[in-house]
Amino acid sequence: MSNTEEQEEPQELTFEQIGLDPRLIHALTKKNIQQPTPIQQTGIPLILIQCSERDKLLHILALLKLDLVQKKVLVFTNTIDTSFRLKLFLEQFGIKSAVLNAELPVNSRLHILEGFNAGLFDYLIATDDSETKEKEQTDAEKKRSKKHKKRKLDSEFGLVRGIDFKNVYTVINFDMPLSAAGYVHRIGRTGRAFNTGQSVSIVSPDEMEVFEEIKSFLGEDEEKDLTYIIAPFPLLEKNAVEFLRYRAEDVARSVTKIVVKEARAQDLLTS
Repeated sequence: MSNTEEQEEPQELTFEQIGLDPRLIHALTKKNIQQPTPIQQTGIPLILIQCSERDKLLHILALLKLDLVQKKVLVFTNTIDTSFRLKLFLEQFGIKSAVLNAELPVNSRLHILEGFNAGLFDYLIATDDSETKEKEQTDAEKKRSKKHKKRKLDSEFGLVRGIDFKNVYTVINFDMPLSAAGYVHRIGRTGRAFNTGQSVSIVSPDEMEVFEEIKSFLGEDEEKDLTYIIAPFPLLEKNAVEFLRYRAEDVARSVTKIVVKEARAQDLLTS
């Protein structure tokens, strides 16, 4: 890849370039965005989108590009690589975001958080790997050795614990947490101080087991009227998603592991 190609700024794509009929966008937003759905009357809606792991990028693109979720948006992933891949993917569609993770120096994290809270950007991609690290530490406890660590992560860093995210309306679980407790901590980032909010979970078949655990933890059953209601996403229509598929898959293929690795290294150099 040449230096010219590396420095080229991604251009925001119009709906016409993507192949999405603007009339469809108008119909979707006019019909659905203005009026709250019934589940918004009962607290923080816990909204479900089921798709394959491969189609997660496609579905989050549809949510953000079509303005189907209210800003500001906090997106959770389980790994740092996934966060960078998502950021690079969204950039190609003119969607500006920032990543927040335990690899960054404390001052850089604070700077990113201040920018998000001040409204400099509407989308923050946070790596919530605390549960993953706890599991790895338990599995490898007997083999633990500081000498073999390439980079020491801040063990006290917990994205869902103690960080002051202000005015977050929507939490998106791009990756599901590993436990129901982790889920509750995440959705606690929205709907604070009697404000409204919503949580959207993009769930793959491999994540349905933890999703069922979450449902059980929240006590959901057909005879119970709960503050926490889990329901399919009411605004996302299949036709709108499919119109985005060709371009989304093309961009996703271009965001390779090497590209992600380079972006991650660059982010550390400039932080």
